[in-house]
Amino acid sequence: LFWSQLDKDLYYLPPKQVSHSAFCLPIFRRDKATRLVKKTLAKAGIEHRPIIGSNLLHKPIFAKYGGPEDFPNAEWIHQRGCYAGLHLDVSPAMVRELTDLLNNAQ
Repeated sequence: LFWSQLDKDLYYLPPKQVSHSAFCLPIFRRDKATRLVKKTLAKAGIEHRPIIGSNLLHKPIFAKYGGPEDFPNAEWIHQRGCYAGLHLDVSPAMVRELTDLLNNAQ
């Protein structure tokens, strides 16, 4: 339901899989409007998190390994990705509300 409702012009959508149960709904903007997405989610009271800790090279403790720009794939994820968590009580109506918010975050 989540993937089918998201605007494909605004968001990257992964290949559809039916072999797993997701713990989250990953959100990747095609443009750099991730801050707007995060602000929209927060305003609606929807918690979100960075993808896998995001680019850890932004943390001073990892400076000896290089800067964020030295890992462009991690930086892309850091700049354009986040996720909303899932739990047993998430209903189809809640997913539709989320996708409506995301599609209108412009």
